[in-house]
Amino acid sequence: DGFIQDTRPDGTSYPAISFSQINKPVTQSVADLSQVNKTNFVSELSTTLVLKRGMRWFIDNKARFHHYVPSDTPEFVMKVGTSIAISPDTIGHIIHDNELNNETETKINFIIFKAGEDMNGLMIKSFSRAQFSGIPETKESLRNWLELARQMKFEDEVAGNITKDEFDKYNYPGGYPVTPAWDRQARSVANDSAYNTNFIEEAKLRGVEKAQSIFQKQANPRWTGKIQLRGEDFIVGDLIDFTDISKGLNSILLRINAVSHIISNQQGWETTLTVEEDEEEINIIT
Repeated sequence: DGFIQDTRPDGTSYPAISFSQINKPVTQSVADLSQVNKTNFVSELSTTLVLKRGMRWFIDNKARFHHYVPSDTPEFVMKVGTSIAISPDTIGHIIHDNELNNETETKINFIIFKAGEDMNGLMIKSFSRAQFSGIPETKESLRNWLELARQMKFEDEVAGNITKDEFDKYNYPGGYPVTPAWDRQARSVANDSAYNTNFIEEAKLRGVEKAQSIFQKQANPRWTGKIQLRGEDFIVGDLIDFTDISKGLNSILLRINAVSHIISNQQGWETTLTVEEDEEEINIIT
């Protein structure tokens, strides 16, 4: 239908993945499916990623769902105090005000996580650190992601490989060999020990991927806020090359997250853009 990007930028298909949704909103599921660990093949995660940042999505004013890989080329160039078009932009933007802040207090570059219980009821623990982000911020770094292992067990129960005993406790497969539904590498296992070893490995990897998605947005302080300007049409997801010398901002790339309009007798048509500095690319997931 033209609104969903069905191939990756290099022309290849997206990987087929195992995915299920349990008691969580559709928006969260779409966000999960948009992360680099879902849009790259397993073989690419530790080598060279094809998609190095998350996909973007929004629903337009005609209730059409858009899902796409964001462009690195700015659609607009804006400079506070300049109303003429700045090449390659062909439109002059009249900026009334901007409220942009660099939130250093929200920096997260180190996470210790619990990924839930393994098949023997032992807690799976690991950690992840953002590369090139300075000294690890250990304050409030602990995350309880117990749903990761719980989700994996549910996936294999649905596949008919294991049965549930009580709460988070599941029985091992009744017979082998078995290819667990949660294993992205589709490896066959021959006994309980191999099953649990691979289970722990996958749970840790899912935890690292979850941490990396957080690091993309919060490992290094990023500019966020609003820009008010004379009324114009914008599309959520567009990229702005923005300069405000008074704040020390020189050609930073801001991604549009929301657009609102107001018409008044005093200002006429005014547009407010909610923006955030574009997330950094991830080269590999370690």
